[in-house]
Formats: sequence, structure tokens, C-alpha cells
Amino acid sequence: MEYGVWNIPYSITYSIRVWIESLIQGNPTYSSTFKLMMKYVPLAARMYRVLLAWELEKVFYSFLMTKDGARMRQKIRDTTNSYIENDAPPQYREVLRPNYEPGCKRRVNTATYLATLHSPNMHLAKDNVTKIGPRHVETASGATYPADAIVFATGFMTQKWLHPIEIKGENGRDLHEVWDSTGGAEAYKGTVVTGFPNFFILYGPNAATGQHSVIFHSECQINYTCRLLRPVLTGGDPAASIMVKPEAQRRDLAWVQGKLKNLVFNSGCQSWWMDPKTKKNTFIYPDPMFLYWLRTIFPRWSDFEVRRVETPKASISKIFASTLLSLGLGSLAIMTLKDSEKYSELISQYVQNAFPSL
Repeated sequence: MEYGVWNIPYSITYSIRVWIESLIQGNPTYSSTFKLMMKYVPLAARMYRVLLAWELEKVFYSFLMTKDGARMRQKIRDTTNSYIENDAPPQYREVLRPNYEPGCKRRVNTATYLATLHSPNMHLAKDNVTKIGPRHVETASGATYPADAIVFATGFMTQKWLHPIEIKGENGRDLHEVWDSTGGAEAYKGTVVTGFPNFFILYGPNAATGQHSVIFHSECQINYTCRLLRPVLTGGDPAASIMVKPEAQRRDLAWVQGKLKNLVFNSGCQSWWMDPKTKKNTFIYPDPMFLYWLRTIFPRWSDFEVRRVETPKASISKIFASTLLSLGLGSLAIMTLKDSEKYSELISQYVQNAFPSL
């Protein structure tokens, strides 16, 4: 099998600090019978979706820093090492083996990448880049690599949540300043922030998952947001705003960070879901996704402050006067024109004398 990099006339030198844990990505084919079954058999597609979801969900239990979690991680480590032994060139195998607990960093699923390292054009170096010259790159080991073009793949500004959007809350508080003061971004159930009414975030702080679908999680948040906004958007007794209470957010965040202490994400490696300065994990939700789904189906309304729209209320006297006036006008409708003029004048005088404030 040939890969595109093999046809490049020059060379590619790939410098890495730490190799990311790699797993073989499955790419199954589906038979015509299977497709017909999914289309015509009642609940077949839904049940297949549940099975796929569970295959993803059960990976979460390998993140637990327990004996059972350690056994699951060892199986993952063995699978990764086997993939490296079978697909990578011998000279790179030691470099490619991760030196951290499986799951501590985000995984890479691929079925073809390691095979490209067999190309004579491809070179892998586990060496930190220390200096860039006019036509070369220098590394910590003292090696020099000539370069016509340099591609930086140093990650994202993952701790700059919602950057560079300016978001102001109550009393003009800036969201980024609030998060800086707490040592990293935080939100109640990854969705709402106290002090910022009617403000909702999709895939916000501590909403990511190391095992499940981002799409499913976002759908949970969208439905949760719609449930919380219903008092604001519906009629009857409308609300002006809804906001999570400070004590509720503190309780939720204490639970999140407490659970994370016992998960592999906080086991010591530096990943992009950890704040490099405060070491605060601002990304991961510390529970299976089906539990997050359940928690967003049933909002805990006592955790929220709902501010109602103030509407002027009519006084009892005005309501009584309006009722009498309506009765009087209704009576006029069944009277003759001659009688109605007389009774209309009488009712008008009575209302003015009894209720001068009208």
C-alpha cells in the first residue's frame, strides 16, 4: 500500500516531545442484510446505537484510579504497544511508546499513520526544538535539520475559553476576569455561570469527555438549555432572566474537581485539558455520559434564581369598577335606544362618584 508522503521528492522531519497514545481506528463495512435490518426491523437501529454508545461509555471505567481501572488500562497499553510493534519501523518503536498512563492525554485513532514512517522521506526525532535559523532548525540534543518550510503543530489555546469574545455580566463583570480569578474556567454543569443571567455555553468548562461523542454531549446541553429557558420564553407568567445561584455552582464545581482527583486525567501528565499554571482540569466531565444526560433531563430548579417580569397589578377597586362597568354596558345592549341613553348616563355618574380614581 502506498501513502501520499512516499511521493514527496524531499524529506519530512517530524520532531516530537512526547508521542501521543495511538489506537487502531476501526472502519467496518456493513452488508446489505445489515442495512435492510437497520431500515425495516423495528428498534434495530436504536438498539445498535445503544450498543455503540455502551462500547464508548465503558472506556470511562478505564480512567478510574482503581485496581479494575488499572487492569483495563494495561489492556489498552498492550494494544497500543502491539500496534506499534506491528506497524512502526524498528528504529522508532521505543520513541513511539507513551510514557504515561493510557487516557491521561487525548488518544489518536488511526489505521495508517505509523505505516507512513516506513517511507524513506520520513524521519522521526524525539527532540525539543530550541532554535530556528534562517534555513535550519536546532534541537536540544544539538542536532541541526535543514528546512525549507516549518509547520508548527503545537496545539491550541485550550485554556483561553471563549477567547477573544468579550462577555459582560451583572454589574459589568467581565467573564474572562472572573475565570482568571478562580484559576481557570468553570461553569455549572459546563453550561451556565453565576453572575451571567441568560448566558449559556455549549461544550463549556468541564463538559468534555475522554470516551464519548461531542455531538451527544452538545445535544444534552442544548436540551438542558431549552428546559432552563422555558420560563423566559413562554407566556403566562414570564421570567425576565434565569441564573444559577453562587452556592449551587460552588457545590457542583467542588464535586467535579473532587471526582477528577481519582481519574487518570489528573495522574500527572501535562495535557491540553489542564491549566499549565494552576494545574486545574477545566475540560473533563468526571462521570459517564449517560449520567450527564440524566442530570440534564431533570434540572434542579432550586439551584436557579428565576427573576419574574414585573407587571402592574390592578387594585381591587379598579377591578370591581371595571366589572360593574362591563355589567352596565352589557345591560345596555338589551335595552332600547331610548332607555340605554338614560341608563348609560346613570351608570356613568355612579362609576365616577364611587371610583373617582378611574
